[in-house]
Amino acid sequence: MKRNRGIYIIRSNELLQAQSEEYRQYFVGCLKRPQALPHLEENNLEIGSSLYSVPRADIPHFHKRSSESIYLISGTYRILLIDTKEEFELREGDFLVIPPLTSYASKAVQRNTRTLFIKTGGNDKVIVNIDKDKEVQTWLNDL
Repeated sequence: MKRNRGIYIIRSNELLQAQSEEYRQYFVGCLKRPQALPHLEENNLEIGSSLYSVPRADIPHFHKRSSESIYLISGTYRILLIDTKEEFELREGDFLVIPPLTSYASKAVQRNTRTLFIKTGGNDKVIVNIDKDKEVQTWLNDL
């Protein structure tokens, strides 16, 4: 990362190096855990990128006050709305917005899937317990 007169830049090689250590890196946010990539500290905004080098699922969750916007840079990414079981498949160039209080599961189903995500309300993730929801568990495991 380079800062010069208030200008903030992260080079692609820096991002790729950081994502080789941890698949999700934040550019902007109020982070609870340290990460390899330097970031701008901001309470009400999170922007970052995930690189799924292998197919994998994320932990089901919702956001209390944030909308989450996802832009798919490459690969194939799926979202399952937990309450309705509606599924969305994103391909390169697709953009999806998930409103606050919407419980969802997500997974990258292709190697080297890369997302850009933006959350407008800051760090407000709430984990969803799916222990009794066999349909969601099966969906998550089907990679």
